[in-house]
Amino acid sequence: MDQGWAVVLGAVVALTGSALVPWVRETLTAKGARKRARDERIRVAVVDLLTSNAAQGAARTTDDDAALYDSYSARARAVASLLIELPPEEREGLSAVIDLASPGRRDTREKVLALQDVLMGWTAGEIAPEDALKTYRAALGRRKTTLQG
Repeated sequence: MDQGWAVVLGAVVALTGSALVPWVRETLTAKGARKRARDERIRVAVVDLLTSNAAQGAARTTDDDAALYDSYSARARAVASLLIELPPEEREGLSAVIDLASPGRRDTREKVLALQDVLMGWTAGEIAPEDALKTYRAALGRRKTTLQG
């Protein structure tokens, strides 16, 4: 290789390095920031869901219609906020649990606590979304045995 080509090659390498490295770094930084922001939105939605689920259960057991309406609305918003953030494969498993865990007139406390068990385990990475329904049913059974018996 003669000196002319060496200079051209050196310039290309320098230009590539000076343009490519910052671009890659910026891309990775932006991707990490988006993931952290999404994780925070999921965490907030889970907390909102657990809070509104408990409030709905309390309103059901005390026959407080105004509180039931408010908590139902808050729960619906929290569910939507959570499910919007999830990829389809996670959404499917968790939405079934969330639907079943809606407090009713029976087993209210057990449903609230079982949902808490599942969502806390899921956010900690201990429960896979596809196992959420099975885990919820087991947690609900345990809670019924423990709290009622």
